[in-house]
Amino acid sequence: TDLPYLDPIPLMSDSDVDPKAWPDILSPTLSAIPQEPHRISTACLSHYLDIYQARGYGIWPVVDAEALTARLLTHPDDLEAYALATAICAAIVSQFSIDAEPGSPLEGHYRVPSGTFESEAKKARNESDHLENVTIFSLLSSFFLHVYSANVGRMNAATVLLGEAIFKAHIIGLHKPTHYELMTA
Repeated sequence: TDLPYLDPIPLMSDSDVDPKAWPDILSPTLSAIPQEPHRISTACLSHYLDIYQARGYGIWPVVDAEALTARLLTHPDDLEAYALATAICAAIVSQFSIDAEPGSPLEGHYRVPSGTFESEAKKARNESDHLENVTIFSLLSSFFLHVYSANVGRMNAATVLLGEAIFKAHIIGLHKPTHYELMTA
């Protein structure tokens, strides 16, 4: 099956534009046409999250990929989950050079560059106001974007993102022993 990696794809028939003529209402800013946001499909994300589970979980054992995929499926508008998933995918693609692997299991529509995942993660984080709404998902998306940035040689960005993750951990209270009292061994 051929599944696109971007959802949804708006059709020309969905607008009032005559598909046979040059659309006069299109300005250089395209502000006259309402655009649906393009997002990487959950099907595509799940392929990369499976790679995280198989190859990356031993390095960064902090996310249950199956639970994250389930959350994306049951809550498709959850920007925090989408930001975390795309940040993980950016880190995985850059860490394991998946784009460069010949015969990669991620062929065709599922081959997405790490930079695309990074830009989607940043966009979703901004839309969810991750700096004001600090959660474990926003903390982990900062961490995985740190990994991505380090992998692509953007060391200043990597350092800032790691600091952001540490500050978010403090805001949530992960540095306090009381946070862990209710956890079972």
